[in-house]
Amino acid sequence: MPRDHATDVEMLLAHRGRWQLVGQWRGVDNGWPSLVAPTAAAVMGLHCETTEAAIWSETPPPSTSPPLIKWARGGIAELLDAGLVTAGEELVWNRRNLGVRHTARIRVDGTLILADGRVYANPCGATTALGGNHQNGWNAFRRASDGRTLGDLRTEIRARQGK
Repeated sequence: MPRDHATDVEMLLAHRGRWQLVGQWRGVDNGWPSLVAPTAAAVMGLHCETTEAAIWSETPPPSTSPPLIKWARGGIAELLDAGLVTAGEELVWNRRNLGVRHTARIRVDGTLILADGRVYANPCGATTALGGNHQNGWNAFRRASDGRTLGDLRTEIRARQGK
């Protein structure tokens, strides 16, 4: 590919027999692999965490359950299901030391869409892409309405479930 050629890149994940968009970059140059790598690492990390959770769980999933990626439903979709966030709700990440404010909106499927249109399956993928290295999106992103972190909301769900 010539150096001055820009292209669009999409990252897909097979989930429940369908391809799901987990990242999207528009107009990137030949350096796109280094731009995409943090998101790939975050998605793989999420899958590893959910797989480990299933393996170490006291009650393993029944053999008739869908593949383990089903456990990834525990992300922002779980917050949606519990009514703690709503589709369209704005999230902010204020990076005061850099003087930067990032925003994202929650989509109905539990993914995040950044102001520039990139879509991520989880908050860590979004913050990693925005920050250039691994970032904990659960602690970085806050609801614009009240300033609570996604991590605080996730802890609230776990407390309700007695975990």
